[in-house]
Amino acid sequence: MNDAQIPALVVGEVVRTTNAAESDPSSAKIPGLWARALGDSALAGWSGRVGTDVFSVYFDYESDATGAYSVLVGVGADSDAEAPAGSSSVRLDETPRVVFPSTGPLPMGIIDAWGRVWSATTSGEIDRAFTTDVEVHRADGSAEILVAVRASSPTSARSDRME
Repeated sequence: MNDAQIPALVVGEVVRTTNAAESDPSSAKIPGLWARALGDSALAGWSGRVGTDVFSVYFDYESDATGAYSVLVGVGADSDAEAPAGSSSVRLDETPRVVFPSTGPLPMGIIDAWGRVWSATTSGEIDRAFTTDVEVHRADGSAEILVAVRASSPTSARSDRME
């Protein structure tokens, strides 16, 4: 359903948060999660790593954009066998996803892309599933968000890139 290739599994560190917490720098957990993940030499050099992309997986949604959710930042893998100590994993399935490209330098580019996700959700342009959403961050600095949509979503019948 999407243009980006995602691995079967992502291995890394997890935090639980809400959008309300992330909007306040004093309670935001995701920036620290990214700092720890990017500084984790064990994960970067792990022999089970697949590819060079870094992933941020949003999962275990309590409800919708207003509820709590978990975020894992890590690397692709075929298996979590012998993963670095303290790491967690999330399996990615074949859920239909719509691609929202990031434009401009990070992190503002990805923040803008999430704004487009929220706008498309509010307008009914997409029917988010709130199951497992994935940010793909490439070594060249490009990024995109792959948002899980319900099978009945207007965009689920085809591969869509939301510009």
